[in-house]
Amino acid sequence: MIRWTAQALQASARRHGVFLLAMAVLVGGALSSFGYMLWRLHDEAFHQAKTTLQVHARNFEEQLTQALQVIALTAINLDAAVAARDDSSELNRRLTYAVKPLPYVRSLSVVDARGRILASSSPRNVGQQIPLPAFYPVVQGPSDMLRIGPAWTGRDIASAFAPNGQAAPARSDFSFIPVLRTIPSDTQTIWLLATLNSDYFINSSLQTLRPAHDHLDWFRYDGLLLLSNDPDRLLNVRDTELLLEQRVALSEQGVIAQSLHAGTGASVMSAYRTSSRFPLIVSVHTQRDAITQLWATDAGRIATVVLPILLGLVVAGIVVHRRRLALQQQQQLAATVFESSPDAIVVTDAQARIISVNAASLAVTGYRSDELIGNNPSMLGSGLHASDFYQALWHSVHTTGHWHGKLTNRRKDGTLYTALLEINAVYMPDGGLRHYTGLLQDITAQETAQQRLQIAAGVFDHAAEGIMITDTQGNILDVNAAFSTITGYAHDDVIGRSPRLLSSGHHSRDFYAQMWHTLLSEGQWSGEVVNRRKDGEVYAEHLTISTVADAQGKPLRYVALFSDITEKKQQERRLLQIAHYDALTGLPNRVLLSDRLRQAMAHTHRTEQPLAVLFLDLDGFKAVNDQHGHEAGDQLLIELAQRMRKALRENDTLSRIGGDEFVAVLTGITSANGCIPLLDRLIHSAAQPFEYHGHPLRVSASVGVTVYPQPEDVDAEQLMRQADQAMYQAKVAGKNRYNFFDTLQDSDVRNRHEQLQNIRAGLARSEFVLYYQPKVNMRTGALLGFEALIRWQHPARGLLRPAEFLPFLHNHPMALELGRWVLGTALAQLVAWQQQGYHVEVSVNIDPQHLQSEHFVQELQDMLARYPSVAPTQLELEVLESSALDDVSLVTGVIQRCRALGIRFALDDFGTGYSSLNHLRHLPIQTVKIDQSFVRGILNNADDLAILEGVIGLSTAFRRTLVAEGVETRAHGALLLQHGCEGGQGYAIAHPMPAGAVWAWQQSWRPHFETPEPVAA
Repeated sequence: MIRWTAQALQASARRHGVFLLAMAVLVGGALSSFGYMLWRLHDEAFHQAKTTLQVHARNFEEQLTQALQVIALTAINLDAAVAARDDSSELNRRLTYAVKPLPYVRSLSVVDARGRILASSSPRNVGQQIPLPAFYPVVQGPSDMLRIGPAWTGRDIASAFAPNGQAAPARSDFSFIPVLRTIPSDTQTIWLLATLNSDYFINSSLQTLRPAHDHLDWFRYDGLLLLSNDPDRLLNVRDTELLLEQRVALSEQGVIAQSLHAGTGASVMSAYRTSSRFPLIVSVHTQRDAITQLWATDAGRIATVVLPILLGLVVAGIVVHRRRLALQQQQQLAATVFESSPDAIVVTDAQARIISVNAASLAVTGYRSDELIGNNPSMLGSGLHASDFYQALWHSVHTTGHWHGKLTNRRKDGTLYTALLEINAVYMPDGGLRHYTGLLQDITAQETAQQRLQIAAGVFDHAAEGIMITDTQGNILDVNAAFSTITGYAHDDVIGRSPRLLSSGHHSRDFYAQMWHTLLSEGQWSGEVVNRRKDGEVYAEHLTISTVADAQGKPLRYVALFSDITEKKQQERRLLQIAHYDALTGLPNRVLLSDRLRQAMAHTHRTEQPLAVLFLDLDGFKAVNDQHGHEAGDQLLIELAQRMRKALRENDTLSRIGGDEFVAVLTGITSANGCIPLLDRLIHSAAQPFEYHGHPLRVSASVGVTVYPQPEDVDAEQLMRQADQAMYQAKVAGKNRYNFFDTLQDSDVRNRHEQLQNIRAGLARSEFVLYYQPKVNMRTGALLGFEALIRWQHPARGLLRPAEFLPFLHNHPMALELGRWVLGTALAQLVAWQQQGYHVEVSVNIDPQHLQSEHFVQELQDMLARYPSVAPTQLELEVLESSALDDVSLVTGVIQRCRALGIRFALDDFGTGYSSLNHLRHLPIQTVKIDQSFVRGILNNADDLAILEGVIGLSTAFRRTLVAEGVETRAHGALLLQHGCEGGQGYAIAHPMPAGAVWAWQQSWRPHFETPEPVAA
């Protein structure tokens, strides 16, 4: 009956699972179909929005293009009027007539080449000035192109505000967009200016678009926003969201699925389209939320139909599920007693065939239920019991209906287990046999525990380690044989006594207090202890004490396990001596020295008492080895080690680190001078003669000294290197002496190395830039050229002047690398200016090291070849007069070879060098630049003025062009002109500026040095 109950439970569970699966498939399929429908609706909604945006973009683009075509035709039709040179009133009338049929144009005007309005359909516009550079494309381009200007705020030009590069709100009451188109003329450049009525196009767009969700934008090709029906947008700003300028380069029209609208910040879908004939882009946007809202409305209507149906299915499924679950629980309850028994239960029929087993049976035997049911229990036998055992078992069952005993069975995996088995026969009411029940309890764990106790007793008696067991009061309860072997105490000598009888006295009370604290808090202590044997001999042991506690965690006894490690400790001491001490002298070696030096540095940090590191090298030791052999050298080292050790204090460390090199660490010194007496004693002890087999051996010592702490943080290895460097300097200075390490000089060297690394990295990261300072004729205002001045755009320190980094390059090869970069950059800039229509000269400062390098002329030729559009005469090289030119004849030859190429030369900072006249007489230069230190003082220093007059006279005598540096005020320039110096360079003319700013400066530059400087009231 129990077997069939289990089978019924299994069948019920299977039917219930099928039902749940069917419900899940049904509901899941319905939800999937509903989800797919919503996805299709969503996709169609966005596809429809995309198509609508593209239609709007095309319609608005065609409207804009047609309007601009009418303006272009109007400009062409005005050709006759302008060629006939009609008077302005007639031209005004023609313009007024032309503008009437154009509702999208505010006014039509004729503009001359300077941007001044000559005639207009709106008389108030005549005479107004139009900023032509603001139009796109630039005015210098092809004459027949339509050019678009930025949006203006106002009704027309006369009453409007020019943008001047500033943004304007799209919500302004009136705005217009100026458009230029040349009027064909053979004699002059004349433009037709049309002002597009922004309101016309915005109102037109609002008739088609939804104001709350859709927006229209116009952009120029350069990304400038000209028109928008979104009141929150700012006009005359660059497009940074849609990146239309890059997109148009790839495709003239397209759709941007998602972006952030610059005006509202909302997520939008956009369509853009370029004008087919003009440099304009039309962009239409719609909010993605609006598209989603339309889709959500449709989805809501569908959901109101589908979801109630799904809900009904789910409710019906839940009701059926609960009924089936209640039935299954009732069936489960009937088998609970059978299945929950902790002991294995096996039920057989009258023929001893297994008909039912519980879960515990499967766990004990390892078999599955289907492998057991239908078979005889003999399949569980181990084969270890004889047939007589089983005959007696069945005899008892048949005669008494009962058997109880212990036997060994075998699991499915082959492992054996011990079990207590009770078999009972179950009879029917008529006395017939119904079945047998077997109750089996696995007692393998209990049997194993008993065996372990027996094994533990054997281990206790035969272990090589000593074992001692005490009670909680510390009285010894038992010891093993190894305990007696190690300690010398017999078993009866220690039973009932305290373990203190083993104490050697080597450990303090604190040691034992800490041991018991750890033992009581953690339940175990392990460590090394020095104890005493019965015969008084001291020995070392490794001891582990463990607490044995009851079920509540209360200590019952303590077990100590220990082994004799005396021989091991002695071996460790021998290895430690080898690892940390020099085998020849017995002094600490490099390993121990490093450890002691780090400890001494840490002590210095705590006490603020300086220490000194001495690096000592013997002078003449190699000669001793060569003349008397290595044995003599070894004896000498041993003797010197003893002498020098005595010359130092007890707390100082003397180490031999190899060969004839020693290092000493002096702690607790008051200052650097405080260790000088010790240095004298050390050098004196090393210099004393040593008698070897009747031969006096003499050496001396060179000592390098460094002191710690230092201004900059250093480690132990750096101190060793510093002392080594100082020792080398002592040897160079004559040996048999000491030398202190110079931290300031070392800091300068490291600082220069670090700066050179930074300069190299900056050059690799393109952080260097060239600024340009103009040189002019102060009388006529003519531009003589620009001097290229290097600057470093440092990522952390900002823009650095040359004085902040060039001194580190003095006499360093990187100066040549930087010089090549300056020359190449200056030539590339000349090419860029040529492409803009400017042809000027540029001066570049040349480092003397670079100028005198072997391949300078060839490198310069190669650079010029890479920029063929640059004429060599456009390049001037400035040689710093104050620098030492190693070989004037060599420099003269280099300059002559460069001049043969057409390159000009100038002598910079003239008057500051030590051989100015010699350079002026021998160097084939064309220009002399007066140093600014003389020019600045000519207003109030008679000596500087006299020097200036002398330099002007020399330049005239040698027929050199003269340029004065340091022209900082109008008065400086006026005085220079009075003395015949017209070339000038300085702040009164212009500060050094980026390449992009020079032409704006040139347009505003006017000579003013002959005009008296205003006097403050």
